[in-house]
Amino acid sequence: MSSSYLIHDMVRVCPQTGEVLEEQARIRSLAELAEVSSNPVSPRNAYVSFQLIVRLDDAGPSAIRFEADPLRGEQGEIGAGEFVFYAQWYHRVQGRYYPDALVPLDGGDAGPRTLAAISAANDVEGQAYVAVWVDLFVPAGVHAGDYRGAVRVTTGERDRYARDSAARASDGRAGRIAGDRRPEQLRRQPVAPDRQPEA
Repeated sequence: MSSSYLIHDMVRVCPQTGEVLEEQARIRSLAELAEVSSNPVSPRNAYVSFQLIVRLDDAGPSAIRFEADPLRGEQGEIGAGEFVFYAQWYHRVQGRYYPDALVPLDGGDAGPRTLAAISAANDVEGQAYVAVWVDLFVPAGVHAGDYRGAVRVTTGERDRYARDSAARASDGRAGRIAGDRRPEQLRRQPVAPDRQPEA
């Protein structure tokens, strides 16, 4: 792994070139996406999603793993178990590969649903990037406030990128996620307080 990027959930990236596939997208490259601030907001009892895009080195995806730390705040914690990681499965359409299906990743180093096994089965010609979709569930019982933790991208036994993270659970307003100014960092904004209905 030579680098990784955090991008929002509404962009598809070519696994061969790392370019944004949507022709109408105003941001066209991972480097540009990494310059956009990340401000995810989620209502409680809902999911917020984003993608981790990893540029492969000569070792390929064989030793790449993803894990999350709990997000902690003054009001409590969002457990690490609320993060779910999925490998993106690609389909070839008119000479290009497009991400389509999501395959849940196993937490272990071996088995049919590791990133290496899924990438080998998908067999993308000239693959230089892998994409992992991340869902974070913000439980209904979470109190409003700032929550911080980390998402780690590792190869073998070494941490290569640890992303500081924070989250905001809101009163129903949804937010967005995009790459942070530093590709090594994922920023999540605080959980918003409840609003009282006006009389």
